[in-house]
This record gives sequence, structure tokens and C-alpha cells, in this order.
Amino acid sequence: MIVNKKYLYVFYKDRLIKISYFINLWSQNTILFLHWLGSSKSSFLGSLEYPFINKYTIVGFDFPWHGSSEYIKKFAVDDLVAIVDLVIKKLNLKNIFFVWHSLGWLVALLYLSRYNDWIKAFINVEGNLTEDDCWFSSYILSLGLSAFREKFWDNDAMFDLSASMVKYSNNVDLLNLFIWLSLPKLFVYWEQSDILYIKELENNGIQTRKISGSWHHPFDTNPSEFYYSLIQYIANNTNL
Repeated sequence: MIVNKKYLYVFYKDRLIKISYFINLWSQNTILFLHWLGSSKSSFLGSLEYPFINKYTIVGFDFPWHGSSEYIKKFAVDDLVAIVDLVIKKLNLKNIFFVWHSLGWLVALLYLSRYNDWIKAFINVEGNLTEDDCWFSSYILSLGLSAFREKFWDNDAMFDLSASMVKYSNNVDLLNLFIWLSLPKLFVYWEQSDILYIKELENNGIQTRKISGSWHHPFDTNPSEFYYSLIQYIANNTNL
């Protein structure tokens, strides 16, 4: 049974926060999707259309301010890390395969560096791991808050999140943090990607997968190859 447009509440920093999510309930093994900056759980609803994925419980949720989740002021990446942990515990998710994209990469990476008792493997989809990768958030900051509001919208959430993302990218060695986390890992990238550290990842034993005919969002531009690659990796590397 597939259930969409569900809500849950998590208690964080002395308030209840409304979180929108979707879930299908098939097994004790979970694939958890984390979306990119300015997007929502809807990016991964297409996963539910593939029969080979249906032996897993599939979960996606909207970060605060995104999609149908509640907007909260002055929140940063560390707040999202804490909220991911609260959602996982609220839904009692076990045996999790993390799939993160763009903004989700940093949230999941920091989560895995702090808590990973429930995580079996993780898949990085075009998640920037170096300072140069974080160009869009750097651009947002370069505008300044007033110009950002005029160019995009009168909502500070993206600006605040971008500031915390740039801070981590500029001051933490995220690439080596990813490399040395002791869990199975896959790095997924698009066909025309200019990412420079693919060979470094492969030389450190990390599997990589290029999705043909795709862009930065391979789950949209080539969903069949993306989801097949994801399930193939999970099946081959986690004894399922």
C-alpha cells in the first residue's frame, strides 16, 4: 500500500514542526531519500513506479520550508541533521540506505559522521564534496540578502541554508570525510559532469556510476537507469 501526503510532527528547539512525507510499507529495509535545496520529496516520488524497488520501504520527506513542510526561521544545515534524526526515530526506520542529492548530501554526510547505527549504505547523487562544487550557494551569498530577496523571493530560508553550506564547504574537508566513513558508498554523477575527484573516489575503493543522457537530476532526466543502478548497487553490496 502506498501512502502519500502524510504529516508528522517533531519536537525541536521547544516547538513542534510539521513535516510532510511519503512512505510505502513493504519490508524492514528502507531507502530514505533526501532532496536538494529548493526542491521537495516529490523529486523521488517516481521511485514508487518501479516494481523492482517495491521490496523496500521507500521514504521521502520535505525539509522545513521546502514542499509542504512548515517554514521555520533561522535554520541551518545542523538543524536539518537533527531533524533527519527525529524523523528516522519517529517513523522507526531501520536498515536504511541513504540516498541524498545536492543539499541532501551535506545533511546526510554530517548525519552519518554523528549517528550511523541505522544506516547500511549510502548513495551520493551529485553531492558537492569540495569548495568549488558549492558554487550556487556561494553565488546566493555573494548577492547579499537584499539582492537575493529581489532576485529570488522574499524568503530567507534559502539564504540561511546557503550560508551554512558554504561555511562547511570552506572549512571542513568533506571529501575525505566522505571517503573515510566506514560504510558502503556509491557516488552517482551525470554524463556531462565536470567533477574532478571521480578517480580519487575510485582509487579509494568507492564505487561510482555515471548515468547516461542525464543532468544534475538523473532521477528526472533518466529515471529508469538511475533507479535500476541504485537497486543493483544495494542488492550487490549489502547482501540483500
